[in-house]
Amino acid sequence: MNSLKHTGLICATLIGFAVICTGAFGARSVDDSTSIPVTAESSKSGDSTTKAVLSDGGLKIGLVSDDPATSEAVTRLLADCAAAYGNAQSFYARGTCIEATKRLKGPEVKESAKIRVYYRRPNLLRIVLENKYLSSEVVADGTTVTMLWPNDRQYRQIAQPAGLDAFSESERAGAILEEETGALMRSMVGCMLITDNPLAWLHANVIEYLYEGTEDVSGKPTWRVRFNQTNPNLVVTNWIDQKTAFLRKVSIVQGLDERGGFVGSYKDAAIAQLRLVILDEISTAPDRVKDSDFTARIPAKWTERKRVIPQPPKKDADSGWSRFLRAAAAQSGAVTTVSLETAFGAKPPSVAWFKPVNARPLGVALVKTGEKPVVAFGTTAGRVGILDATGKLQVEFAAGIKPDFMVASPAGDLPAVMGVERYSGRVAHWDVSGNKRWEYNAEQTLNAALYQPTVGTSEPLIRLGGTTGLITLDLSGKVKFTSRQAARLWALDAWPIANSGWSVVATSSEQKLIFYNREGRCVQVTPLDDLAGPVVADGALPAAPLFYLGTRDRGDTFLRRIQNDGGPIFTSGVAVDAGQTEPVGLGLMTMADKKKAIAAVLDDGRLAVFSTDGTLLWRGSVKSQGDSNTRSGEPVLHGMATGDLDGDGLDELVLTTNGGVVSLRFGGPAN
Repeated sequence: MNSLKHTGLICATLIGFAVICTGAFGARSVDDSTSIPVTAESSKSGDSTTKAVLSDGGLKIGLVSDDPATSEAVTRLLADCAAAYGNAQSFYARGTCIEATKRLKGPEVKESAKIRVYYRRPNLLRIVLENKYLSSEVVADGTTVTMLWPNDRQYRQIAQPAGLDAFSESERAGAILEEETGALMRSMVGCMLITDNPLAWLHANVIEYLYEGTEDVSGKPTWRVRFNQTNPNLVVTNWIDQKTAFLRKVSIVQGLDERGGFVGSYKDAAIAQLRLVILDEISTAPDRVKDSDFTARIPAKWTERKRVIPQPPKKDADSGWSRFLRAAAAQSGAVTTVSLETAFGAKPPSVAWFKPVNARPLGVALVKTGEKPVVAFGTTAGRVGILDATGKLQVEFAAGIKPDFMVASPAGDLPAVMGVERYSGRVAHWDVSGNKRWEYNAEQTLNAALYQPTVGTSEPLIRLGGTTGLITLDLSGKVKFTSRQAARLWALDAWPIANSGWSVVATSSEQKLIFYNREGRCVQVTPLDDLAGPVVADGALPAAPLFYLGTRDRGDTFLRRIQNDGGPIFTSGVAVDAGQTEPVGLGLMTMADKKKAIAAVLDDGRLAVFSTDGTLLWRGSVKSQGDSNTRSGEPVLHGMATGDLDGDGLDELVLTTNGGVVSLRFGGPAN
């Protein structure tokens, strides 16, 4: 079974053991190669009278790749199993779900629940788990998906997607949805029924297949096949019914020894998680599932379960005294000014202009509208301001959201700007006159957004990076493709790949560098040694090198240029003792003599500028005087953008501070 899928369910429901996972299920491996062929045609299975084609005579216990006859037989068996689920028009199953957790210290935790699965192709599904602690239910009736939490007396309803595979796949055209109760994932077989490709679902992420002979389960003879999987390391054992080819029993084990090494046995592991599903009854008889089985029943007085929107972390408590001082300063009419403090470098930047703003500015972007771009920024008051290239306010309008970051349309496309409210996942899109074009709600925390330009005849695309992965939208705000092969995305940038246009590179809080093709499919995942934040790719340099802003365990922040395989070309220090800061971003800049540089900005006001070979050009900080919006220890900078505002061929660095918007010029006189 699929490792990412099962890792997601284990992480969601078991406690006491940290597992690196994607937070998704139904994912397919980036490398679909397997140790046995998967091209054999499947037999027509899926009804109660079909017998899977496999003879135990002459088959060898152990790795199937060691024996051609065993490899061929197991390949046929898995194809029959996939066909059984893919061809089932009606399906009913009843059994038991068992979960167990081992810790280094403390008692072993075990729970079990009764489980029932009802399914009628193509779009009716009901899964029920009944237990004092694990009770949950999900019902898809063809128009609505109802999720029920009996222990909490809560429910949630959403519109049913066109295909139920939206709940089982990790990459698909259109939206991907989460079945929040966990009933679908705990059932094991539910995803096999609704996936668009059961065979790929079975084979994903498997590196070794082992044939382990025959065994009776619930009085039925089965063949036992074990999968060793990666990303992360799991052992999945499948007991496949010899008559119907359905799964009678599935076991998933992830274990570590006391040193953190992988152990494939729950019994032998010091720290481990186990999920086991045993199905005592399986039927494909049409009359075994009735219309009434797919009716959701919500008892009176149950309350609707709403998504809890995370709140931004606060670094300091705001005391009554500090609130009083801030209010007094705001009423005094004090004027905020901005200056720069140099720590290193003979040629510091200068302040080209500063635009004070009453409400705290957040994200900022430069939008190309002709000869000179305009500056678009959002505020905590839920408004968007548009400044001209000299910092004069042109347009101001209500946004409906508080845009934590802004993204501009690329050159050549219709001038537009997009605002993203990070923790709510709400996105809004406007033209530069303030006319709203559309809104979208990702219903998850979004940490990054990218407006990708037109390539050849392909349309421009919008990418969103969030806690569950990458979402690709068209220019009307409709979901085109979703990938959750990698989760908890932190930053995105467009990355040029030879002969294939612009692709996407992302960093993840799971210390990964992820590459996507233009469609939005994950094509490569590269582990990193440190926590990576903002990332940029320089398409003008050979091989399009990547730069990312990273943080070491001790809190030091650094800029690293890497090769496509993740190998470092150089590492340069940005700031020490930066453990309480957050990176604002990275930006490529054109400097004097057309040389490229890269600016790294931290939210405590510190920033550094490097050449593309890692040489430090300038390091310093932004200081605000008369700013009534900032208290001690609070972030000073919130957004950054780079671009040529005045048309002189040199890029400015535009920052949002607590008191306003500032443009910094590297070279040349200030306004």
